[in-house]
Amino acid sequence: MATTIVADAAAPPLTSSERWTSYSALVLAICILGWAFDIYEATIMQLVTPILIKEWGITPATMGTVTTISRWIGLIGTFLFPVLADLYGRRPALIWSILVYALFTGLTGFSTGWITLLIWSSITRIGLAGENPVGMLMVTETAPTKWRATALGGLVGGYPLGYMLCSLAALFVVPLWGWRSLYFLGILPALLVLWIRIGIKESPRYERVTAQMLKAGLKKQLDIFAPARRYPREMLVASLVYFFYLFTWIAVPAAVLLVTMGHLDDPSSLFWVGLATNFLITGSFGTGLGYTAELFPTQIRGTAVGASFTFGLAAASLAPMIMGWIATAYSIAAGLPLLALSFLMLAPLFIWFAPDMTRKELTDFVGEKVG
Repeated sequence: MATTIVADAAAPPLTSSERWTSYSALVLAICILGWAFDIYEATIMQLVTPILIKEWGITPATMGTVTTISRWIGLIGTFLFPVLADLYGRRPALIWSILVYALFTGLTGFSTGWITLLIWSSITRIGLAGENPVGMLMVTETAPTKWRATALGGLVGGYPLGYMLCSLAALFVVPLWGWRSLYFLGILPALLVLWIRIGIKESPRYERVTAQMLKAGLKKQLDIFAPARRYPREMLVASLVYFFYLFTWIAVPAAVLLVTMGHLDDPSSLFWVGLATNFLITGSFGTGLGYTAELFPTQIRGTAVGASFTFGLAAASLAPMIMGWIATAYSIAAGLPLLALSFLMLAPLFIWFAPDMTRKELTDFVGEKVG
């Protein structure tokens, strides 16, 4: 059970509300790289799918099923690592998640069929799905209040970097050593662990909560229902945000462009419409995904983010399977309106239901009011 603790009003500020420090900047840089390697792994599957369909004699629906099941199994990490971050600290949880996905991305390169691909990619997803929310926790709790939204949006800057790294690797490495080499290169993120161990200390907010709990004679304990019990509205909003974002991976204006792309066959038109769509995708993700971590107090932030992320991602994980079925029966273009529709629902959610957290001080303890 999450116990309410009275915050020490005399405690010094945990982070500067106006200025960046070398510590907060380093945390952001490392977490951006973590997100970049996350999308690197996800992009590998997209790039090698046509090769595997031909090499293994499987259908697009089979690959869609592999992706969907691996995402569902990845939900273990989505919930587990943020909870571990509440129990043992943000820093160790970040290290553990990176080690898991770096190691098993490399092992995925030894896949000999869709079953072994499913096994290795599923374990990889456990680490990947855990690194994203834990990275959000670190950035949320260390960035200056004035720049917190910008910092959380900056995390998504790792996505185009990851796309670029994977595309360049595919261009130069695959012709020489084949598709498996893309997975072997995925071991490199393990080097981030050394950087984290040397340059990153624990979140000051987490240390403050831990110290005050010890002072009050309380022990940290798992209570997965505390967020829903104490913050039901915030949990519903956060879960819906994750679902609408992760089902489609597009922005509201991009929803229209996505439908348009389904009816284009000219390479030049596809390039320019795709460029605009990707711009809107990145912008929307930057403003939306990190917002959820601001809704909850430090005491249960990891558990709340992990639970809402899990609920939203569980439903959103149906997308690859549904798109695989549609692509097999009709075409990819036939499924694009479905993706666009789900994302259009984000607009009313943010306009009418989601609380505004712009430049507001975070809370640390259950029951504490937002500043």
